[in-house]
Amino acid sequence: MIIFIHGEDTFRSRQFLKEQIDEFKKRRDPNGLNVVFIDGKNEKGDKIFQEITASPFLAERKMVVIKNILSSKDDKLFEKLIEAIKNKSFPEVNVVVFFQEEEIGKSKIVGELLNLLKKEKFVYEMSALSQNDLRIWAEKEIKNRGGKINVHALISLLQVCDNDSWFLDSLIDQLVAYKNGAEIESADVALFAEEKFEDNIFALAEAVVYGDKTKALKMINEQRKNGAEDFYLFSMILRQFRILTQAKDFLMKNPGASAETTAKEIKQKPFVIKKTWNLLSKDFSWFERSYRLMLETDLNFKSGISDFETLFDLMVEKI
Repeated sequence: MIIFIHGEDTFRSRQFLKEQIDEFKKRRDPNGLNVVFIDGKNEKGDKIFQEITASPFLAERKMVVIKNILSSKDDKLFEKLIEAIKNKSFPEVNVVVFFQEEEIGKSKIVGELLNLLKKEKFVYEMSALSQNDLRIWAEKEIKNRGGKINVHALISLLQVCDNDSWFLDSLIDQLVAYKNGAEIESADVALFAEEKFEDNIFALAEAVVYGDKTKALKMINEQRKNGAEDFYLFSMILRQFRILTQAKDFLMKNPGASAETTAKEIKQKPFVIKKTWNLLSKDFSWFERSYRLMLETDLNFKSGISDFETLFDLMVEKI
């Protein structure tokens, strides 16, 4: 049996995949010995076919979950898969799940495999929900998690999440926990949406400031995956650096000032300054090099030296 799960709504596709795995374990594999996960993008073809064709271990069936095979560049692997699917040569006792959430390759042979998978009996495409469907989904999730929300807050919630199911799911959890049974209002949505945004940007800016390349690149790639533009991310990080500079300058002139006073003087929300408070108490020599790199990147882009994605990646590599 072949199952193909794909689509731009990666939150719902992952949720659906989990449901399939849980159901398989419940019915066929309670000990969890026959569910195998393979990185289809990077794993060697021989290893993939070995798992696909291997018999179940002390069970009737085996589930092989192959992630992002359509992002691989292994044409020989594609040829073997195409032949196997056409000839229906996968063992019937094995459930082979092709799970695709990354960008699909553009080559002709990838297109051929994609078309074959789309013709299978069990194909589930998780496209982005319409606003009405997303509203229905959000209402249902809030109720299932023990919360309630008024219509104006629900509209605000959908607007700030902008069809991002990952963000929406996270925000629902936070709001339901925060209100503890009371009705969620628009002010609550505004508070948590803004703080969540600032949390993400501050964490990314902090990784850049401290020269943590691995963490910074991981966070940038996660944001790219969610549709964020590089220049937008850069602008938000640069904004965070400028806030730090303004706050530090005020504190040097007004030693002992509180976070609330600092926030008021530089016209920022108190929680923004509170999140940066530990950094502000340190010597700023660690900060200057990263800030210079950001300003240099901004100047190079405006001078037309290179495209912004390249400049952004080079900047992170230098931190």
